Amino acid sequence: MNQKQVFIDPLDMAIADVNSEWVGITRKQLMENAGKTVADFIVEKVVPQVGESSSQEIRVLVFSGAGGNGGDGFVAARHLATHPRIMKPIQVFLVGNVAKIRTKITRDNYETLQKMIFSIRSRVLTDSSQVSSINLVERGPVIIIDALLGTGVRGKIREPTRTAITQMNTWKEERREQVIIVSIDVPSGMDPSTGKVADVAVNSDWIIALHAPKSGMVSIPREKLIVRKIGIPPEAEMICGPGHVQILKQRFPWDHKGDYGELWIVGGSNHYTGAPVLSALAAQQLGIDLVTIFAPRSIVSVLRSFSPNIIVRPYDGDHLTMESLEKNDFFAEMKKNKPDAILIGPGCGDFSETLDSLHQLISMLLKFELPLIIDADALKVINRFTSLRSSVTLTPHAGEFRLITGMRLPSGDADILERIKLVNEASSKFRAIFVVKGRWDVISGPTTANERVFILGENDQNVNWRLNITGTAAMTVGGTGDVLAGTIAALNAMTRQPFHSACLGTYLVGRAGELAEERQSLIKATDVVKYLLDALVEAKNFVKNT
Repeated sequence: MNQKQVFIDPLDMAIADVNSEWVGITRKQLMENAGKTVADFIVEKVVPQVGESSSQEIRVLVFSGAGGNGGDGFVAARHLATHPRIMKPIQVFLVGNVAKIRTKITRDNYETLQKMIFSIRSRVLTDSSQVSSINLVERGPVIIIDALLGTGVRGKIREPTRTAITQMNTWKEERREQVIIVSIDVPSGMDPSTGKVADVAVNSDWIIALHAPKSGMVSIPREKLIVRKIGIPPEAEMICGPGHVQILKQRFPWDHKGDYGELWIVGGSNHYTGAPVLSALAAQQLGIDLVTIFAPRSIVSVLRSFSPNIIVRPYDGDHLTMESLEKNDFFAEMKKNKPDAILIGPGCGDFSETLDSLHQLISMLLKFELPLIIDADALKVINRFTSLRSSVTLTPHAGEFRLITGMRLPSGDADILERIKLVNEASSKFRAIFVVKGRWDVISGPTTANERVFILGENDQNVNWRLNITGTAAMTVGGTGDVLAGTIAALNAMTRQPFHSACLGTYLVGRAGELAEERQSLIKATDVVKYLLDALVEAKNFVKNT
């Protein structure tokens, strides 16, 4: 499998970091690899550069923050301490507070330095005056390692980190060639997503981009940007895993109803009452604030009986028609109180009038800039469209995929690459996200120009894909597709990140199915809903503890 590396979004990097641990490559290993990679580069490239005009030992100063980037700096210092040209002790500055070191692995590496009493001298700088008091000495070569912020920066820089950045830049300006600054992953102060500097940023001579350059680094001169691998396996980016839970935002005490998403579901008919309810119940398990089902008046009482938490808005008749939606102010409500996402299709039925109405409804909703999730009977009209848009998610099984595209998917494990290739072709053609359900779910969606992708064939350059490997054969029971659609739709409403929502949704539903089977053998769709929260909590804890 050939791999094309372009740039990676910092969120995708954070996801890959956690998913590496899920695969079996620990974050402790990755930090060790990252720090050693930085040290090796300094020994191979920077030491000869600054030492050309001097036989003196080279001073090394490491400015580290309390996050993972700081941990990389601690490891780099430890490895550099073995080099004969490096003056001992190496100066390591923790800019901030020891109590705020975020992870155990960063703390462990910091504590190791405290025992290296001859080769490393560490200080904690808790205020800007302590930073300003550092004496660089008048002569001799100096290498400064910037391990302050990495990919965690947004907006204005707090003290004493801000002073540390300006101090490094001042030294660089005053001493020119004798001071070389090496930034780990991203120059501290630069937004890794956009490349913008809201306040101040380190004026680096070299930037060691770990694993892949971040999306905000597109404009950085290539001669300054060094990309180094740190052991993240390809599978960490190719699969859906607990790392995707990082797309969910944190709740705050001052949040209001609706801040964590509002989902509308258009579904149900006199033939199918359970489908939209399963979607709604799944959405609520994830903690979405509001779920509203738009359904025929004839089944409203049945829908309301399932849960008092579900809002049901009726329209006239036994099944969906555009006339009924318009008569009952669906579109007026859309303009007045637009939801965060809309799920269309569960239980709508395939009445000819309904299918025509679904086609019209989707056509009208495509004019609104909001995520659409299209499932079940609504998928039967997708072949009437030539193109959709990147915020549309389709959730077909293999039969529905064939109906939409005319392509038959291979089903064997050995043919998974061919299956991915065909789904990528469909995503490229329709410019929409496909979530093709199966033993392994294939997720494929349009990409931006600089996004990092994995290439399988000539037509795959403009799509990105993932594979979800959670789930169990016990999930072939009816209704699990409705659970998945509701899960993906809720995540869309909560995050407005359609591709990542599809990845996280498939992972969580598959994991919920595994938990249900482990605990009760035979399962129903409602059991998958039941264990969905357990799967979500498990994923959050995995991220917290890695």
